[in-house]
Amino acid sequence: EIHDIIVNATPPELNYLLSFVNCGKLAYVASKHTFCYLLGNAAGWRATGARLDELSLEVKAFVLDGLQRVGIIMSNSKQMWTRNILLSTKGSDIAIMKAIMDSRGDWHSMHKLVFYDLRGSWKSEVLRHLHSEGMTSRLKWTKIVSDVDDTVLCSGGLWPAGIDRRLPKKAMYPGAGTIFLEISRHCSSFSTIPEAYRPFFESSSLIFLTARPKAYKGMSEIYSYKNLVGPMKKAGLLQEQEPVILSGRLGSAFQVLLQAAFARLFRNKKGTMPRGTAIWTPVADKKAECMQEYMAIYPECDFVLFGDNGQGDVLCSELLMERAGFRADSSPLRSFSIRASLMHNVRDMSETLSKFLPPSSVEIPREWDAMSILFFKTYIGAAVEGFSLGLLDLGAVVRVSCKVVVELMVLVAWYPETWRGWEGYYEDVIEDMKQVKNLVFRDKGLEDKVEDLLADLEYVKMSQRGLDEGMKSPAPILSPRTLERRKQGRKVKMVEAMRKWRRKVSFKKKKEDQE
Repeated sequence: EIHDIIVNATPPELNYLLSFVNCGKLAYVASKHTFCYLLGNAAGWRATGARLDELSLEVKAFVLDGLQRVGIIMSNSKQMWTRNILLSTKGSDIAIMKAIMDSRGDWHSMHKLVFYDLRGSWKSEVLRHLHSEGMTSRLKWTKIVSDVDDTVLCSGGLWPAGIDRRLPKKAMYPGAGTIFLEISRHCSSFSTIPEAYRPFFESSSLIFLTARPKAYKGMSEIYSYKNLVGPMKKAGLLQEQEPVILSGRLGSAFQVLLQAAFARLFRNKKGTMPRGTAIWTPVADKKAECMQEYMAIYPECDFVLFGDNGQGDVLCSELLMERAGFRADSSPLRSFSIRASLMHNVRDMSETLSKFLPPSSVEIPREWDAMSILFFKTYIGAAVEGFSLGLLDLGAVVRVSCKVVVELMVLVAWYPETWRGWEGYYEDVIEDMKQVKNLVFRDKGLEDKVEDLLADLEYVKMSQRGLDEGMKSPAPILSPRTLERRKQGRKVKMVEAMRKWRRKVSFKKKKEDQE
């Protein structure tokens, strides 16, 4: 029956039916002959009279998503159909297809589809097609690639995640999601894309490049989405973005752990875990390799990298620029697909892992300036550096600053007593706000906003430090989690009191009956 429906349906009927069925389950129950009639065989979709050209772009994406979810890597037939779907999509449609596949909000992505699900000649054909179509595209699209630990989320100084202790553990740095969205919007133009498809491009513009290794059947990526991305999306910190997660390799992670154990046992007399960055060289190399694979899928895109100097992100940026053709004598007018690398400064600059920084040196290498590798303490400073590079306009800098102050106040309310290192981060925010104030001194409207932000920061300072000029500090604002726990505690006490009263009444009644 399924075969007869697919054979006899008109093109509108076929698109309607495939858009309302579960294409993954359809691949299980339908015969191979039926899918070959629909998507073609090894000779291609045109030579066999397949109905692939009659499918709309959305239906092709539905079918491709269903095939990937049921598993492609162990089936030559599914790899063949995947190849046919991608090769039949050209021009701006292939860019829309990639945006849809990368905005699904889970661990499945175009990178996984091309480099892990496909293999052999199928992968080579798809990569050649994506490269040729991407190089002829006129689309102006900038993607944000960011590390996770000590860049988006604070590690709390827990090794091997990171070393930054300025914020509570797993707290998101204020303004991170806002600056990602602002840079992507400012540097991208989707005028050639139909209005209905533009949200897919905005939601798929963020990539998380993490050193956490891949695991069996994507368990590492599933964990990352559930425990990292999920809370960010619920709190509204990612601003309508559906990040793609690019994970590291298990071999490089084991190599780092072995080197750290060796240093702790034989070199470190104190017996503490080593804080040096040299052991992160294999991770930096694998990150660069993974990023190169992703750039091969999107040759039409520019990229802005975010990372930190606590591990190997600076070295990763240097390797990517060198592999893209950068040399010390390269012309400053030459453009690269990596527009800038903004690094979160979480440790002393002389300890940064880099090919161009001499040991114990305090001077900034001139190669960093040529590669546009810049450092920041807070995301207000990152916005100022982005403004100097043309990645943001002045209004976007102020919007990022507003979001940083608002999220900083939320952090103060959420961790009223447990946040011990707030003073260092607060001073960094004040220093960066002074730079923003110097930028907007000619714009009266923006200058008033900056003054209001400085007043809000002063309130945060008063609420945390206690007495200030004879005024009592405001009562601490309890987080929703604390309020809920106290509420649950009251309910438990009331239930216990009720049970105690009932036991007392029943005991008294039994005693009266006995008498």
